[in-house]
Amino acid sequence: MNVHTPADNARSLTIAQLVVSIFGLTTLVVVFICLVVLLLIAPLTREFSIEQIDQLHGILWITLAAFLLTLPSLITSIRRLSGRPTRRVPRGMFLAASIALVCLAPLVLLGRLVSDSANWQWLLKVINIFIAFIPLWWLLELGRLRLARCSAQRQWGVTVFSFYITLPVVVIVEIILFVLIVLLAAVWLVQQPEFSPLLEQFERAFASGSFNPQNFTFDWLPLLEKPGVIVVIVLSISLVVPVMEELLKPLGIWALVKRGLTPLDGFVAGMLCGASFALFESLFSLSSVSGEEWLFIVTGRAGTGLLHLTLTGFNGWALASSWKDGKTARVALTYILTVFVHGAWNLFAMAMGLSMTGEELHLSVSPVLSASAPWVLGSLALGMLVMLMVMNWRLRRAPAVSPSSAAPPPLPAATRGLE
Repeated sequence: MNVHTPADNARSLTIAQLVVSIFGLTTLVVVFICLVVLLLIAPLTREFSIEQIDQLHGILWITLAAFLLTLPSLITSIRRLSGRPTRRVPRGMFLAASIALVCLAPLVLLGRLVSDSANWQWLLKVINIFIAFIPLWWLLELGRLRLARCSAQRQWGVTVFSFYITLPVVVIVEIILFVLIVLLAAVWLVQQPEFSPLLEQFERAFASGSFNPQNFTFDWLPLLEKPGVIVVIVLSISLVVPVMEELLKPLGIWALVKRGLTPLDGFVAGMLCGASFALFESLFSLSSVSGEEWLFIVTGRAGTGLLHLTLTGFNGWALASSWKDGKTARVALTYILTVFVHGAWNLFAMAMGLSMTGEELHLSVSPVLSASAPWVLGSLALGMLVMLMVMNWRLRRAPAVSPSSAAPPPLPAATRGLE
């Protein structure tokens, strides 16, 4: 009869971390090479627009940033498997993060100055990386200020898990949901009288053998103004997306379910999961915008980063606490609360966005909703920041427990693993 000890599980986790890190780095190298080749041949083929080339540059810098953030996971897992002691995450990083945050103001100003220039778009892509990373780093250090530090291996392991496991899972689930919504929408559309002109255009195009989507003309506004369509869009953004994301973002914490996490460990691991998710969501959002829209997206992404980091931190705390005392109701209540906050954020962010672009799209937004959106979003952001600090204060005052986050001494070859 085989008995699996905690050390066996730890070694398996370390090996898994090493495999995921190697897979991620290999994938990034292949993507980087492909992007370089595309950028080299783009001026020769003239099949790429300037906007597409700028987007390729943005993805190239994102790939490089992901590579640099994956390397520590590879190094720490190799160190652990070779029997070397695992180091803790250093203290005193809040001051460094605060200095970086102060330096962010001139960086944002520089980004705004070059966002309208076609010749400086490459610099904007580099600035985007720092603008997305620094606020998340500062919030993470604020959330774990004066708390016991986990091992560097765990920090980078959770981060890499979120990069290469959680993010793809979220994208796949969102694609599946999008396809289902499109199929249901298609079934509904063919039954609408307003849609018949477009169907007739399709029939004529197929009959003549000259199918070109650019030749189709259709006024979508009457359909978008239907109450049923508005309800579906609002529910999708303010309910379906939060339910799915708040369920999947803490996946990296579940990988540590057998490691005896304390509530503090769960909170920090949750913040790492949320920050990792928010980082790449922000990077891809910023990579496709420039001009006046850029500053608006930068501001919005800072708030969204706070949202993801704080809410996932709370879900991580609830999971680890319930694994300790068996009170599963805490997990359900925390999850419902985070879904509600996330849904409210998405709803008012959508209202604020439509109020700014509604005239271009010929869509009308309730004046009360659009006027209150900035105030509600600001209040939610302030509330989440306070929640983050209150949780930090509570965990600092909590009775000391045997921490699983302490950096362990080197172990024999048979028992090396993730601590």
